[in-house]
Amino acid sequence: MRAHILDMIDEDAGADGSIALCDVVRAAQERYATHPLFPGGRTRNYCTFTKVDLEARCEIERVPRSRPQRIRRAGDATPQWSRSAADGSFRDEVGYAE
Repeated sequence: MRAHILDMIDEDAGADGSIALCDVVRAAQERYATHPLFPGGRTRNYCTFTKVDLEARCEIERVPRSRPQRIRRAGDATPQWSRSAADGSFRDEVGYAE
């Protein structure tokens, strides 16, 4: 499943390097529908758990504020947080202080 998720990102991502999670899950359900490890095609949760594991290992990341949820390889985009030189606070890409 790990290879499936990473391959989907590498091969089917849009111009911004991201792909909708629902597309990744849908493709996994089609690909592993008859696989003996997934009786009855129970792949949705396994795909989601693997995605969370890849996030924890910093291999992929969620695209902030995307609906439906989109994922990409970690480090493919500019950082969403930047430090302001004036006051040292963090500001998100919209400019709201955190």
